Amino acid sequence: MANSETVWLVGDVGATNARFGLVSPDGAILNSATFADADFATIGDAIGAYLAQNGSSQRPRIGCLAIAAPATGDEIRMTNHPWSFSVAALRAEQCLRIPSRHSNVRLSPENSA
Repeated sequence: MANSETVWLVGDVGATNARFGLVSPDGAILNSATFADADFATIGDAIGAYLAQNGSSQRPRIGCLAIAAPATGDEIRMTNHPWSFSVAALRAEQCLRIPSRHSNVRLSPENSA
């Protein structure tokens, strides 16, 4: 669960670009960047590049991604880009808890169907 010290990773992932940011507990945007999807083999690689570029000592442990894809289970396949991924694997790879209720995405373990 988030607390007053939690920094969130947020993302908006479309067919062309992935936009990521870090948000403070009070909602302030601490950092943001846009990456071309075509520059990365996986969404995890893009997230990793953003976090490495940011170099913040405040590594996010929770995140929320808006993505151009239907979410009907653990496997997410973008409708207009070749990326696909397992929510559980991405969560583990990035050491994140990723809740979301946007669109029809349920990505936190406690909200999974």
